[in-house]
Amino acid sequence: MSFDSYKETVIQLSEDLESILSYCSEMNLRGSADAVESAVNRLKKNEFNVAVVGEFNRGKSTLLNALLGKKILPEGKMPTTAAVNKVVYGETPFVNIQYRDGSSETIDVDQLKKYVTKLTKDGEVKARTIQEAIIHYPLDFCKNGVTLIDTPGLSDSRAMTEITESILPQSDAAIMVMFGGSPVSESERRFLEENLCSGDIGRVLFVMTGIDLYDEEDQQRILDSSKKRIQEYVLDKAEQLYGKDSEIYESYSRTLGKIRIYGLSAKRAVKAKERDDAELLEESQFPVFENALEQFLTEDRGAITLSVPVNRIRSAALELYKAVQLREQSLFMQADKFNRNYQEAIQKMQDLRAQRADELAKIDAAAAALHRNLEPEIATYWNELEDAAYRAIDLYPITETKQLKQARTSEQILEAVKQAMETTARNKMERIRHQIEQALAKEADRLGAFEEAFYGTMNEIQNLFIPAGAEKEKAANIALGVIGNYFTFGLGSVYDGYQKAGWKGALIGGGTGTAVTFASSAGIGFLIGLLSLPTTYPVLIAAGCVSAFIGLITGRSVLDRLTGKDSILDYKNAYKDALKSEFTAMRADQNISGQILEQVDKAFASLKSSVNEESERYLNDTQTQLGNLKLKVEDNSSETEEERRLLDDMLEHINIICERANVLDEKIARIMNSQEGLPL
Repeated sequence: MSFDSYKETVIQLSEDLESILSYCSEMNLRGSADAVESAVNRLKKNEFNVAVVGEFNRGKSTLLNALLGKKILPEGKMPTTAAVNKVVYGETPFVNIQYRDGSSETIDVDQLKKYVTKLTKDGEVKARTIQEAIIHYPLDFCKNGVTLIDTPGLSDSRAMTEITESILPQSDAAIMVMFGGSPVSESERRFLEENLCSGDIGRVLFVMTGIDLYDEEDQQRILDSSKKRIQEYVLDKAEQLYGKDSEIYESYSRTLGKIRIYGLSAKRAVKAKERDDAELLEESQFPVFENALEQFLTEDRGAITLSVPVNRIRSAALELYKAVQLREQSLFMQADKFNRNYQEAIQKMQDLRAQRADELAKIDAAAAALHRNLEPEIATYWNELEDAAYRAIDLYPITETKQLKQARTSEQILEAVKQAMETTARNKMERIRHQIEQALAKEADRLGAFEEAFYGTMNEIQNLFIPAGAEKEKAANIALGVIGNYFTFGLGSVYDGYQKAGWKGALIGGGTGTAVTFASSAGIGFLIGLLSLPTTYPVLIAAGCVSAFIGLITGRSVLDRLTGKDSILDYKNAYKDALKSEFTAMRADQNISGQILEQVDKAFASLKSSVNEESERYLNDTQTQLGNLKLKVEDNSSETEEERRLLDDMLEHINIICERANVLDEKIARIMNSQEGLPL
């Protein structure tokens, strides 16, 4: 699917959604109208952020310049990028500078390097005042709401790394740039595992720059070796620790997909495009990456973006079809029979609400039980962190007492402490997340019985007013030939959810349409997505501890005490004593338990809200329709020929819309089920 065809598809889909929205409003399907309107707004917003990440001097800015076809972003062998640069689509090139104080400035693209680089002292000072630089440029890759984000280099400084880490929660995907001379370093492995795979990044593409420095045989060896390292470091490790059926492994697998690393020379690509040299461009191997990126930003990204509105069209169409049936068949009933059936229907809906209240109370009980189960794990957080720090000190190799007088010994011990604490913090949070995910999955699975009872009862209500075999022949295609009597007036994403996962997941994922994309049962993927408890949270706290330790250890009095020690054991014990007071302060300052339990409550509240709101939407829509029909029956109103004609025209148009939606849905399924498909 090209950019142009994707744009045409979005336009047509938006028009179809607007038509369905007007029909839902006309038929008083308020809940369905809200759901369709949400899909319309989401499609219009159509944003997709891709962060370009990697260590400094890996060629991130050069890669973006190669995409732009011009040296716009500053490049250099030393760390250069000191602010966040975003590339968005614009017919006329210019840069909008957003300052931290809220002001802004428009500059020419050729002036950018004066604002966002660390190449001079003045430039670095100025860059610190800038929030971000937004580069508007006629780049096809950035059409349809795509933003490419150039991030500061990792391992440049802690401040630059933190800027990159702060961008990732806003990003849908990432391009990780590595260098052929030092592929998949230990810090890159940690960043990939801790920041990309453990967060909400949908997919990571890998680029290996500087590949032109090696002959063809060595190029392939480097790429194959790097791919193997990523497989072993991340996926194989997750399989060993958590199992191939675990949520963590599935999450990592979705993020990495079918691992492929694109070896290229971004520098050659920039030169080739500036000189319009087709042969040099081919030698750079850059077109292969560009083709992959185009597919990623159209078919693969588009498949997920479009799946939600397609499901909304199909589910709303079924609601409309049943609403038309309800109106036409009810008006043929005798008033006394209609009223008897109406009272029975109202009683059934009241019973469903009472059953739902019991289910929501059980969700609260499950959340309370999870609180109790998590308390022992949370309670040991600081002890484990402290033990990891002291163990790192004990294991640090000091072979000669003269090392005790060297300042770099203290620095290297701090680095060892930092890595040990961050690893411990990350592993702790992964265990906690796993417990939360298991508890959510268990609750979602339990709710399957309620869902089945709910839809069964709503079907019974429908059959009180619509005799078997009363379907309109010309609207048969709207029912898609597979629904049978399982569905009622308010469906959410039930159709697709039921087809792929049975009853489970319809209520839980109905409001978003994401359940059938991310999980095979119960919409648990959607719920976990709402759990904003990244593994980086305690890791950042661990890093904060180290920052405090640095200030402490480099202080004159403590440093004198350390360097004044004559034995290695005394030195290490003094080092531990110096850290102990900081740990005590951190324990008092950081409420880890409160933060985690707050997120637990948020996740379970989201589960309750989804079940409550989706079921109430179905109930309210049905009750509103029956109430309106009751008034017409009591007034002895009958359907006029003109009303019947308008309803027939509505169904005919809905049928055409459904046919288009079915064709698009089949295309989406092919993309998502293919090896190269990207389930973001």
